[in-house]
Amino acid sequence: MPPAQSAFATHALIVTHYFNGAWYPEGGAGEIAKATGAVIRRAGGELLPNCEVTRILLEDGRAIGVEVLSKKGRQGSRMEFRAPCVVSDAGAWNTFARLLPSSCQLPFRSELAVPPKGFEVVQLFLGLRRDPREMGFRGENHWIFTSYDHDETFSRQNELLEGRALWAYLSFPSLKQSQGGRPTAEIIAPLSYETLKSYREQPWRRRSPEYEAAKSRISKALLELVERHYPGFRELIEYSELATPLTFEHFTAMPQGSTYGYPGIPDRYHKTWLSPTTPVRNLYLTGADVGSVGIMGALMGGVSTASRILGPFGFFKVMRAAYS
Repeated sequence: MPPAQSAFATHALIVTHYFNGAWYPEGGAGEIAKATGAVIRRAGGELLPNCEVTRILLEDGRAIGVEVLSKKGRQGSRMEFRAPCVVSDAGAWNTFARLLPSSCQLPFRSELAVPPKGFEVVQLFLGLRRDPREMGFRGENHWIFTSYDHDETFSRQNELLEGRALWAYLSFPSLKQSQGGRPTAEIIAPLSYETLKSYREQPWRRRSPEYEAAKSRISKALLELVERHYPGFRELIEYSELATPLTFEHFTAMPQGSTYGYPGIPDRYHKTWLSPTTPVRNLYLTGADVGSVGIMGALMGGVSTASRILGPFGFFKVMRAAYS
């Protein structure tokens, strides 16, 4: 399939996914990690939180394990884990440009010189003092735009840093689940990583007053945009906290704090190296970069990688296990 058609097919998959409504995990996205962790442990595996993979270990041109930095304690410690194969869900660029040594022969090395520019956003987390259903909200998502010209609006996204919000996404996680709990909301809007890059080396939660002032302007602008469309919304808010592309970079290690993995643009479909197998023997990629954007794309990326590792008829083995 030509690249442009592949891009349109990806978009069609996303659109049709919502025709009959969207899905949301009971208890929030963290429940996915809990359920997956239980499966891993039953199979004899283990999860190591607060540990960072610093490099992929190679021997005779093949992957034999990983080096890990444990962040427990003040000094931390380094450990090595060896395995018959290594599967990386750190993203293609992180895997090839950061975790493999520069001496590793990759036919697409020149394409790794600059991190891919993905979708970069700010996210305003809101704790509410009252139930948003008082204002008529029922858990649906709201896309708020100030213009029908989406290309122009997106090109002006960085005006948000100066206190002008042109579009945003409003959602209510607490209304998407049947169980009760404190009411919450979130507002998401695009903002380029470059606008805040100068604060990158400053430590998380201890960045300069200028950075905090920028966060304050952004938060105020987002709330003003929502307030114009839904008067009285600000009266619901008890607590707010803003995450920027620097925040996402800190917690996910994704290049420039981008979301959705490798950008879902037509050029992506020219890159044959975005696949489960890699030029390094016993090293595999998985996740959204070998599937498609979003959680379902990441899930199918995992299915694709598992199928490849299992060998002939691997996909059917995965499907049989999933439905047994």
